[in-house]
Amino acid sequence: MIQAVWQWLGNNSGQFAVLIAVIPPSFGALLYLFQKRQELKNKHFKTYHALVKQLVEGEKDSDLMLDRQLAVVFELRNFSEYYEPSLRILVGLKESWEKNSGRSRLIDEIEETISYIESRRRCRTIFREIVPYAAVASLIAVFLIA
Repeated sequence: MIQAVWQWLGNNSGQFAVLIAVIPPSFGALLYLFQKRQELKNKHFKTYHALVKQLVEGEKDSDLMLDRQLAVVFELRNFSEYYEPSLRILVGLKESWEKNSGRSRLIDEIEETISYIESRRRCRTIFREIVPYAAVASLIAVFLIA
């Protein structure tokens, strides 16, 4: 048994050496990518929460505050992983701010963002329902062709 392993290693020494040489850098690259992904997720998390804080608390200068809040509401569209809490926040703010007539531009932007997020959620739901069937169909096609 051991003799067969040594003979196989002797016959395939070049390929084995390449495999041994490739494993450490590959592991290092995967570790680097994982760490970068975590850093980006943390940065995205902090950015989202800072935007929500700016939206809810606003700034001291009321003229700039409305424009800043409009920008923040629009930017919430870029955080697809936070669509659920964004919808709840926007609906709640819309209900409480509708009484204030000076915020009609902000209410309009909130409504636009709510409809955008809801349409994106519907597309993602449909995509999640279709993809498994498409994957199965492509696997069946591969097996039928082969």
